[in-house]
Amino acid sequence: MLPLSWYPDSTPEDIEKWKVPACRKCNEELGRIEEELLLRLGLCLEPNSISALGISHKALRAVSPQYAKNERDRRIREGKRKKLLEEIIDFDDVPEEGLLPHFGLLPWLKYDGYHAVLIPEKHLKIYAEKLVRGMSLILDGLLLGDEYVVDLHVIKEESDHEATNLFEGRSSLYHRGLGFIVNRMVREDHKSWIYSFEIWQRFKFYTVVHPGDLEELQQKYGAAY
Repeated sequence: MLPLSWYPDSTPEDIEKWKVPACRKCNEELGRIEEELLLRLGLCLEPNSISALGISHKALRAVSPQYAKNERDRRIREGKRKKLLEEIIDFDDVPEEGLLPHFGLLPWLKYDGYHAVLIPEKHLKIYAEKLVRGMSLILDGLLLGDEYVVDLHVIKEESDHEATNLFEGRSSLYHRGLGFIVNRMVREDHKSWIYSFEIWQRFKFYTVVHPGDLEELQQKYGAAY
């Protein structure tokens, strides 16, 4: 469920890597999205972080022609590199808006300039939904149909504490090493769930899974939704 390339080198060898079935079409489409996200997020990670060990190196290899296996592979890597460099945005000062939470400046690093890598919002939504549907199949044996809605929430860092309190004492924690930690809370109706995902201890987001209209659930359960 988490792509093998997303596991950091610090992942214990004896940890089972979750897998779920997928048709060829979905597998190929999701694979392309996950490869693109790994490249862009990986370039923003600290190389020496234990929870993300080796991830930034994988991202750099993906756009480095010298690692190509053949001529076709070399052209693909060069194309990815060119596209990425064209999209990078340079700043004189760190922008106040638009930064993915937890991907801002690291206080122990010195910066000679500021460069932003664009992360497509639609890719984040597709990836989050894939994880939720995979978790439901693994934990509950439940294949979520189209009647279920998966809402993605990327919360600002100053609101992390409030979100964490929502799970306290009412959730189950799952992890596959330091690189992949999931917290899940099942609502009282057992038909809706709230997830928190933490990947590489930097990439953090929340999802609300529910059938039907979200406004109806908010009226029933209050602001927690």
